[in-house]
Amino acid sequence: RHLRTLLSRPVDGLILAQSAPARNNELLEQFAARGIPVVLLGGDDLELKFPSVAFDTAGAGELAADHFYRLGHRRVAFFHAGEAGDDSARMHRVRHSFFAQAWGRRAAPAPLALVTGDPAHGGIQAAAELAAMAPAERPTAVACGTDELAISLIYALRTAGLRVPGDLSVVGCDDIPAAAEPGIALTTVKLPTDGLARQAWQLLSRKL
Repeated sequence: RHLRTLLSRPVDGLILAQSAPARNNELLEQFAARGIPVVLLGGDDLELKFPSVAFDTAGAGELAADHFYRLGHRRVAFFHAGEAGDDSARMHRVRHSFFAQAWGRRAAPAPLALVTGDPAHGGIQAAAELAAMAPAERPTAVACGTDELAISLIYALRTAGLRVPGDLSVVGCDDIPAAAEPGIALTTVKLPTDGLARQAWQLLSRKL
């Protein structure tokens, strides 16, 4: 809807922030046909028709897996949202996949998958599942698809009587401001959003 509105206005260029831009290819091609340059921000599709700037999701998975492995963890889990809407759920699945691949290059078994339909408060469900497991079988570390999920999980684990990081280590992804709260002090993979924005602008400005 917003793209159709912009097509009716004098627009010089377009940066579209979206994780699954293919659904709008037809509209984006209308911009291109009018000589309006388009840059995609955050897309991770392999067959994009337009210049795109995205995070190194594989690198993020490597950092989280390496952190856990160096701490001595060998039983790990990945906690992500699976029913949060097409774009968000897809992003979580991609992060899960890259973390699992990175962990597989370091240790076995494969990460336990913990999935929630609530990206903001799903930690209660995941913490209950972990608390119900025998200590000898329970993962000792959990990587989370986002910081939001990680914070939710930490609060829920503590409520369930599990210590973080005493009983489980938790790592997030994004480095949102809340991750630095004194009661959380979350270990997280920082995504360079400022650099992403600069690269997107540089791509667009060259075409203006």
